[in-house]
Amino acid sequence: MKNTWIFGASDFIGNPKWLYQYINQFRNDIEIWWIADNKNRLQEIKKANPEINIVLRDSTQASRLYKTASVYVEDQFREYYPEELNENIVFLNLWHGVGLKKIEMNSPFNGTLSTRIMKKYIKYTDIFSRRTLFLSTSEEMDKHFADNVMVPEERFIKGGYPRVELNKIVNSNAVDLRQAAGVSSDTKVVMFAPTYRDAGITGSFDMLIPDMNAVYDALEASNSMLIINLHPKMRTDGTYQQILKEFVDKPRTVFIENGQDIYELFNQIDYTIIDYSSIFYDLMASGQDHFVRYTPDFEEYLSYQPLMERYYDETYGEVVNDFETLLQILRSPNMDAMLDTAARNRIQEYFFSHANGRDGIDAMIDFVLQYKLPANEGLPTLHSYDIFDTLIKRTVGVPEGIFFYVQEQLRESGLNFPRYVIDNYPEVRHQAEFDARDYKRKTQFERESDVIEIEFMDIFNRMAEIHSLNQEQVNFLAEKEKEIEIKNADPIDWRIEQIEEQLANGDEVVLISDMYLPYETVKAMLHHADARLDKLPLYLSTDVGYQKTTLLLFKYVFFNMRYHFEHWVHYGDNPRADKRAPKRLGIETVNHKLMGFNDYEQSLVEKVRSYESYLVANIFRKDRRSKTYVDANTQVRAERYFAKGYTGLYLVPYVDWAIRRAINDNVDTMYFISRDGVFLKELADAIIDEQGLSMKTKLIYGSRKAWRIPGYVHEVDDAAFSVFGLFQSSVKKYEDILRTGILTDDEFDEFFPMLGDLKVKQTPYTGRDRDRIRSAAKNSKGYREHLVKIGAERRELVRDYLKSEINFDEKFVFVEFWGRGYTQDSLTNLLEDAAGREIPTEFYYARSIYGTTGHSIRTRFTSDAASLTFIESIFARVPMNSLTEYERTADGKVVPVIEDRPNKFARKFSKHTVSFAKRYARLEVKNRILLDRELFDFAINYFHENPDDENIIRVFAPLEDNIALDGTPEQYAPLIRAKSALFKPIKELKRGTRSFDMSVARSSKKVQFIIERKIEFAAWQRKRKRLKDKKN
Repeated sequence: MKNTWIFGASDFIGNPKWLYQYINQFRNDIEIWWIADNKNRLQEIKKANPEINIVLRDSTQASRLYKTASVYVEDQFREYYPEELNENIVFLNLWHGVGLKKIEMNSPFNGTLSTRIMKKYIKYTDIFSRRTLFLSTSEEMDKHFADNVMVPEERFIKGGYPRVELNKIVNSNAVDLRQAAGVSSDTKVVMFAPTYRDAGITGSFDMLIPDMNAVYDALEASNSMLIINLHPKMRTDGTYQQILKEFVDKPRTVFIENGQDIYELFNQIDYTIIDYSSIFYDLMASGQDHFVRYTPDFEEYLSYQPLMERYYDETYGEVVNDFETLLQILRSPNMDAMLDTAARNRIQEYFFSHANGRDGIDAMIDFVLQYKLPANEGLPTLHSYDIFDTLIKRTVGVPEGIFFYVQEQLRESGLNFPRYVIDNYPEVRHQAEFDARDYKRKTQFERESDVIEIEFMDIFNRMAEIHSLNQEQVNFLAEKEKEIEIKNADPIDWRIEQIEEQLANGDEVVLISDMYLPYETVKAMLHHADARLDKLPLYLSTDVGYQKTTLLLFKYVFFNMRYHFEHWVHYGDNPRADKRAPKRLGIETVNHKLMGFNDYEQSLVEKVRSYESYLVANIFRKDRRSKTYVDANTQVRAERYFAKGYTGLYLVPYVDWAIRRAINDNVDTMYFISRDGVFLKELADAIIDEQGLSMKTKLIYGSRKAWRIPGYVHEVDDAAFSVFGLFQSSVKKYEDILRTGILTDDEFDEFFPMLGDLKVKQTPYTGRDRDRIRSAAKNSKGYREHLVKIGAERRELVRDYLKSEINFDEKFVFVEFWGRGYTQDSLTNLLEDAAGREIPTEFYYARSIYGTTGHSIRTRFTSDAASLTFIESIFARVPMNSLTEYERTADGKVVPVIEDRPNKFARKFSKHTVSFAKRYARLEVKNRILLDRELFDFAINYFHENPDDENIIRVFAPLEDNIALDGTPEQYAPLIRAKSALFKPIKELKRGTRSFDMSVARSSKKVQFIIERKIEFAAWQRKRKRLKDKKN
C-alpha cells in the first residue's frame, strides 16, 4: 500500500513544488496530492499543471486524505491546519530559505508579523514541537534554526533544498523571458528581489524605487530587462500595485505574482539586485552568482534585526546605498564587481554544507517514510497573571486612596509645597498622570518611538513643570507614594494557592502588568504581600515600554520566553487588557470582574476624603467580593452588608471613641446597660481584645421600666409627667393608665376623680386626653406620694442588684448611645442610694438632649443635631426583651428576669458588625478620634439623605421597634398599599411611618406613581391658590 503525502503550500512554488515534481517523476512508491486553499488557486494550478493531483482544502475528498495521509509537506509554519488531520501524520517542513535574520520565534516582538507568528505557535504547539521534521542545509543553519524555530534540533533533516538541488533534474514549465518579451537574445536579465520590512510590510516599495520611469529608462540604456520579484508579503503594497498596472505590459519589466515560480527562471538571470532576502543564497547555490546589494535602509533594518550586522560579511556583491547609484549600475553594470569567488565558496560551505544533490533528496524521502512520531508526553501550560486585583490588592481598594495618604504626608512635610497642591493633591496627582500618558500617546512621531507607556517619574516631572516643584519636593512625593504602595499590598490568598498548585503540576507562571510603578517597587509589593510571588518572572509595561492593551507586552513575553507550552492561560480583571487583547493572540483567558466601590462606599470616600476612608470603604468592598457573599441570595447579601457597612459605621466609631475616652479618663470599668448595651459591649470587647487594651467591661441589666419608679428616691420630679415620662403616646385606653401609672381602679378614683370620663371612653385617647392625665398626675400630691412609696418598695431589689454588680471603689463610666438622659438621672439616684453616698456618675453618649445635671455627668461624642432615633430600631433587635423586673433567688441573690429573644439580625450583628469592629481596630490610623467622628457623621447623614438606598429599604425599613414606653412594635417604614395610596391623604400616610420617603421607596411602582401624582396635584393646587390670592 502506497504512502500518501499531501502538500499544503499556498502556491505551486518553492521547495514543496520541486519535491512534488520529483516524487511524481521518480518515486512511484508514494501517492501525492496538492491541497489548494481556494477554488481560484486550484484552477490556476490545474491550468498550469494539468496532470497534477489537486483537491480543494475544505472538500470531502480532502477530508478523506487528511484521515489517511502519513506526511504533510509544507515550506513554512502555517497559520491554519485542517482539524481533520489524523494524529499520526508527520509534518515535513522544507522551509523557504536560509539566511541571517531572526525569524519565527526570534522575530521582533514589535514587528509586523509578530501577531500572526504568536497565534500560530500558541495554537499549533504540538505540531511544531513534536510532529514536525525540519529541513536544514548546513551545520551553521542547524544552529540558526535551532535558535529560531520550535522544532528540536534532533528532528532536523540534513540536506539541500529541493528547489536548488532538483532545478536541473525535474521537468520545468519555464518560458524564455527574452523571447516572450520580444527583446534581443543579448538582453541582460536583471532580477530585483527585496524582502519585507519588520517595521511595515507594505509601504517600503516607494522608499526603494521612488521613480520607476527612471528605472525603465536605465534598462533601455543598457539593453536590460527587469524581473521584479517581491516577497509575497509585500505584494499588496499600494505603490507596487500602481506600478504593476502601469508597467505590466511593457517589454522590459516582468512581474512575478502569486502562483509563479521564480526558481524556474533562475538560469536566465544575469545578475540580481538584492537586499536582505535569503533568495541570495539560493541563487548563488544555483550558479546565478552575480549580485548588487541595494541597502538604503540598512541602519533602520538593523534595529529590528540585530543579527543582520553580519550581513555584509555573509553576502557579497557591489554595495549600493542610494537610488541614484542604483540607476547608474542599471545603465552600466559592472559584472566583475558583482562576483567574489572566494566569498561565494565560503558562503556556499556556510549555508549549504549538508546539500548532496539528488541522493540527498532520496535519503530525506526514505527517512521520512520510516519515521515514527515520538509519544505525546505533553508540554507544560503557561499561566500568566495580571497583578493588581488579581494576585494582590491595595488595602485602600483603589489608587486614589494612595494619593490621599501622600496628601497627608505632604501637609506635615515642612517642604513648603504650594497651597493648591496641598489642598488638591489627589486631583493634581491624577491630572499629572493623565497628562504624562497623553504626551506619550501624542508624541510618538516627534520622539521617533512607538513606546507609549509612561515611567513613574514622568508623572512627577509633569507635576513639577506645572506647579513649579523643586527636586526635593518631587523626590518626596515619589518616595512617599512608593512607600505606601508597598505597605498597602495585600495578597489574594486563594489565587496564590492556585499558583502553587500550578507550579507543583510542572506548569510555569509569569506575572504581567500594565503598571507605571518602577520594577523594584512592584517586586517589593509582591514580596510584602507574599514572598512566593517575588520569585516569579515579572514583566511590567513600565520596564518593557509596552502595554497589554497594545498586545505588545504579551508579545514581549512570548518571544522573550521562547514559547514552549501546550497552552497559555491568562488571568486578569480588565476587560480590554486581560480579555480582549490576549484573546486576539490566541491566549485562553480566565477573567473576573473588577468590583469597584458601590454607591455607598464611593459616597464614603468622597465625603470623608482621607486615606483612612479608603481603608474603611475597601473593607466593605472586600466583603462583597468574598465567595460566601457572592453565593448568597439577594436578601442575605443585603443583610450581611448592612450589618457590616451600615450598622458598623453607626456604632463602631462611637464605641471606639468611648474606649479611648475611657482610657484617657483613667476609667477602670466601662458599664453597658441593656438593652442597647448588649450590642455596644459586644463591639467594645472586640476592639479591646483586638488591640490588647487594658480595660474592663460589664453588662448591667436595666431599663426605663425597671429604674424610673425606683429612681424616685425622695420625690417625683416634674419630668415624670412630661410627654417622655410615664404617660406617653402608647396610653390609648383606661387599662393603659392603670398599667403605666401603677394604679388600681380604686387608686385612680382616689387620685383622679376629675378624669372619670376617661374610664368609660370607647374611642382611643387623643393627645388632649393624655395632656389631661399628665396635668392631673403632676398636680396630685397623693399620686406623687404613691409613686414614691412604690419606688421604695421596688428599690430594694434594684439596690441589692447594683451593689452586687457595681464596684463603687473603682472609677467607672456608663456607656449609653443616645437619649434625653431621664433614665440615666434615675440610675444616678439609684447608685447613690446603693452606695450610701453622693456619687458623680459619668455617662458617655453619642448624643444626649440633657447636659450635665446634678451628679449625672454627660460626655458627648457629637454635637450634630441629626436625629439618632432610628438606631433604636437596631437596638430593638438585641436577642432579649427589655428588662421589666428583678427577682431574688433562693440564696438571696438578686438577678434580672431575662427573656431571650433570638433573631436573625442579632446573629448577623454578632458575626458581621463585630467582624468590622475587629478589622477597624486593626487599621493603622494616625488620628483615630478624627476618623471616628468623620465616619460617624457620614453614616448618620447618609441615612437621612438617602432613604431610597437599596440596603436601607431592604434591611432597615422593615425593622420593628416600640418607641413609646409599653408601646406596640411597629416597622420603621412600612410599605404603603395601593388602596391606602389611592384613598388616604398624604398627611395621613405620613403619620403611619417614621420615614415617608423610605416607605415610598420600598413600595410598589404603582404606589410610587400614585403618590407622585398626588404630590404634583397638591403643588398645582397651592400654586393655583397663590395666584388666586394674588389677584384678590
